Amino acid sequence: MTDFAAIIEANGLQFATMRAETNPFIDRVDDGDLHWFCTFSGGAISGFDFYVTTGADHGEVPPTAEFALELVSEDVRAYRDCDGYADFARLMGVDDEDPQGFAAFDEISRLSPLVEEVLDLDVGQRPSF
Repeated sequence: MTDFAAIIEANGLQFATMRAETNPFIDRVDDGDLHWFCTFSGGAISGFDFYVTTGADHGEVPPTAEFALELVSEDVRAYRDCDGYADFARLMGVDDEDPQGFAAFDEISRLSPLVEEVLDLDVGQRPSF
């Protein structure tokens, strides 16, 4: 299991988050969902931003750096396990002609190498994709 807190602390990564009205990469809206615009920067990484959506069970508390990094890492792992866009669309539960699916696929394609860059900082503990 990856120790996201240790990666963040050992490499001086900075995390910022702010509430967003929507997450442009998902169209599902459940009561209590909150959307967050998150940014990682500093240390040995290029820096990147992404969205996180939390459910009602998370409350109105902003996601922690560890939680956000874990979620985006899970998304990257799922993306890496897909066999192309059609498989990704099925995983997301959208029609493979849905523009929302194309946008999400493009976004996770953009995030994949950036998340790997962070995970590469955790020598010997990096999950395989």
